[in-house]
Amino acid sequence: KNSLIYVGRLKKSKRVHHIIKALSFVKQKIPSVKLYVVGDGDEKYKNYLQKIIKKNNLEDNVKLTGYVDFAERNKLMSKAEAILAASVKEGWGLIVTEANALGTASIVYNVDGLRDAVKHNLTGLIVNPNPNHLSETIVGYLQDNELKMKLSRNALEDSRRFNWDKAAEESLRVVENV
Repeated sequence: KNSLIYVGRLKKSKRVHHIIKALSFVKQKIPSVKLYVVGDGDEKYKNYLQKIIKKNNLEDNVKLTGYVDFAERNKLMSKAEAILAASVKEGWGLIVTEANALGTASIVYNVDGLRDAVKHNLTGLIVNPNPNHLSETIVGYLQDNELKMKLSRNALEDSRRFNWDKAAEESLRVVENV
């Protein structure tokens, strides 16, 4: 209940600091909110994140897990009510698709790659790229059980359209036609 997750590299361009700042606002409305930050990266940036966590009294709300194996990552993603992504941009936002395959909806910034991986108000929510808008959206989402169930169900269903064998066959067909 009220758990969120970020999965990816810890570097400034991923804007995990935006997610943590947003969580400080969310905590005012939902004190039990939890954020699992899964991933490793730049040591200087991790220290910066720790400072933000401490400054905002989020030690009980944010857990930096570091790197975890694939099975543990999937377990955490499947238990989260949403995956959060606030990158400057992404090529695709594969982690969103992977979370969808576990029935986990997404709340992402409206940037290249992330907006392409999410069907707004169907498989997740797309927000303006700032912590205030992100926090408002998270609060609304966590307080709306009907929306959570709808997005989770749709995310899982949408993920089924991805199939590596089908993708390979279609790619081969395109290459042969060229």
